[in-house]
Amino acid sequence: MKEVLLVKKAVFSFLASLALTVPVAAADWRLSGKVVDAEEGNGLKNVQVRLLGAGLVVTTEKNGDWKMGTTSILRGARSNYDVSRNELRIRDGRLVLRVDGMDLMGRKVAGWNRPLGTGDLAARSAAAAIDTLVYSKDGYVQKKVPVFETVASGIRDTIRRVRYDGWVDSSHANLKADTLNGFTKAFRSMTFKWTKQNWDRMMKAMADSCGAFGKSGGFMGGTSKNCQDGQYDLIEKTALIWVPVDIETDGQIWRDVAIRLKGNASLQSAWAGGKYALPFRINTDKFEDSIPTAKNQRFYGFQKISFYNAQQDSTSIRGPVAGEIFRQFGVPAPLSVPVKITLKFGDTTKEVGVYEMVEVPDEPYLSRNFQNDSGNLYKPLSKLDKFVDSEWVDDDIPGDRQDAKDLIAIINSSQRTTDSAAWHRALEKAIDVQGFLRWLAASTAIMNWDAYGALAHNYYLFNDKGTFRFITYDFGWSFDYQMAQNGIVSRTSIWYDGTAGGFMNLGPFPLVKNLLADKGYCESYRKYMTDAIAGPASVASFQAKVDKYAGWIANANPNTAKIQALRGFMTTRVPEVQASLNAKTCPIPLTNSTTPTWP
Repeated sequence: MKEVLLVKKAVFSFLASLALTVPVAAADWRLSGKVVDAEEGNGLKNVQVRLLGAGLVVTTEKNGDWKMGTTSILRGARSNYDVSRNELRIRDGRLVLRVDGMDLMGRKVAGWNRPLGTGDLAARSAAAAIDTLVYSKDGYVQKKVPVFETVASGIRDTIRRVRYDGWVDSSHANLKADTLNGFTKAFRSMTFKWTKQNWDRMMKAMADSCGAFGKSGGFMGGTSKNCQDGQYDLIEKTALIWVPVDIETDGQIWRDVAIRLKGNASLQSAWAGGKYALPFRINTDKFEDSIPTAKNQRFYGFQKISFYNAQQDSTSIRGPVAGEIFRQFGVPAPLSVPVKITLKFGDTTKEVGVYEMVEVPDEPYLSRNFQNDSGNLYKPLSKLDKFVDSEWVDDDIPGDRQDAKDLIAIINSSQRTTDSAAWHRALEKAIDVQGFLRWLAASTAIMNWDAYGALAHNYYLFNDKGTFRFITYDFGWSFDYQMAQNGIVSRTSIWYDGTAGGFMNLGPFPLVKNLLADKGYCESYRKYMTDAIAGPASVASFQAKVDKYAGWIANANPNTAKIQALRGFMTTRVPEVQASLNAKTCPIPLTNSTTPTWP
């Protein structure tokens, strides 16, 4: 093979190693682009960019820019080089380089360097690439990228840092969350792998607060100790410590992810029963200060994810079905899918079955749905009837939470009856009223009882440039008639008008009651309810969703009887909702004039 010695004694081979599958014709070949750090998105200096087959090499500038072609190949060479005659071309079905001028030894170099024998190139004829770009840099993973076009400029590519074996873009690049890979369109298995020491630490913290694992008694048949933290949280925070875990799935490993137990009744009942199918939450880079290799770690771009056990849902698919109904109805519900989980700690392995994997409403949820992630994000334990500081505790939000105080004041303002127009203006500036009513309609239609209106939890409030957005969360107890039988929610009324007693006698939920007592808002709720049961929550639409997710978990020992019973839920529920729509006219008055009281 003919070789030419060029600047800095670099040896270049001019025969491309891949057969062409594009028409053979003489054409200029020019390449340029930018190489950036996959984690930071910044341009990288001194990355070697090689055109593998043609044997050409350039090095990126400080901003990651590189060029390969007529003027860049002989950069820094003697002035007697005729740079304008140095070109890359396709000739005789190969990539070749034309060099006119003199090499460093003063020898004349002119004309095309033609390819020699074909060898076994015919066996590679299926290759689509004309050639391959190779990026490499000390401390980074080499990356190969096929080149398909005869002229390409502005190529933007990334190169990954080397931290440990298995370090890949999906776990560590600073990429926009890929919902197709993070929350797949197919069923996946995941393994959580602790050291025995870290598993024992996590379990001991729970036992110290809530009693020994596998002991009955306490609240709701829970643990031998009542570790309730406040009126609404059934597990005190000291029980929920973070420890490192490795997560294996999709043939990859996410190392030193922070994991902790989570939940209320779902955690209490599993813990009391000695069931290893405990609910978990992960934070992919929480330990980055003490474990540098975890810096900016993500699960396909997602940082915070929850895993709900089947304690609250024997079908394992209620959450994904409900979430899909919400999103199709224009309610930006977090993503969720069923996954199969295996726990490993020390030498012990526990197959714990199907969980619901749920996106935590933070980033990337906020940017994806609201194009903004800069406001306060609260997860209150509040009915929104009065401000109690302990119900809004969040270590990530400093200050006095004045925006939350203002919201509660407006919701409960006496202007509601004394100056309705002024109250409307203030309320609609403070919170997305129509977004809340749309959620309330869909949530009530599918009997999502474990939510605001019956319990003061399972929602977030995001201050989006001065206007709060209501964010639904944890809807795995939807489609549930059991709570109606217990008198907590109503089957006969969608109007929150006193036909059910409410859970734990929590009293009024003013954002519901005050809106339904207003004729305009009440009519909006009526319309949203009508649209919900005719659209995403209709019988046909609901059953199609159930069938889809049932198909996902078909090989994971599903509770087919429970799934079949779930499939019939909206067949009964839609007529109930329609009858309630027909039974009342708007507005729905408060029980006692201007003072909200729970019926």
